[in-house]
Amino acid sequence: VAILEALRYLVRTPAGGGDARASACLRALERLERHFGSPLARAALQEGRALMAAADGSLEDAATLFSRAGDAWEDGVFPLREARARAASAQTLRRAGHDADADGQHERARAILASLAVQIPGDELRSAFARAADAMLMARES
Repeated sequence: VAILEALRYLVRTPAGGGDARASACLRALERLERHFGSPLARAALQEGRALMAAADGSLEDAATLFSRAGDAWEDGVFPLREARARAASAQTLRRAGHDADADGQHERARAILASLAVQIPGDELRSAFARAADAMLMARES
């Protein structure tokens, strides 16, 4: 998962070697998936491919891959990562002009985050999580 986070950082970084390093991260995710074949490895690979497609401007492909990543994270029982992938799918779909589909992915992400929030004990922690969840959803919409 650390490789996925490095890739997420690299695709958002202006040029300066980021492309080669991002590609190296994607190749590492592909090797991990081939070697382990676990739900975690499959989900990380799908999200990595989605990040690369989005960075390349292939919005249709990115939206599909983010949605597949959400499905893979759901299969692996990683709800926070599923919510992030679905929020990214929504943002990408919106950029591609598919507002109705984007609304559906956004709502799925919001529902996941809401279901996680109610499990957090204590008002202060729950409120902090809700603010972070709102920021995640809003960042994906900008």
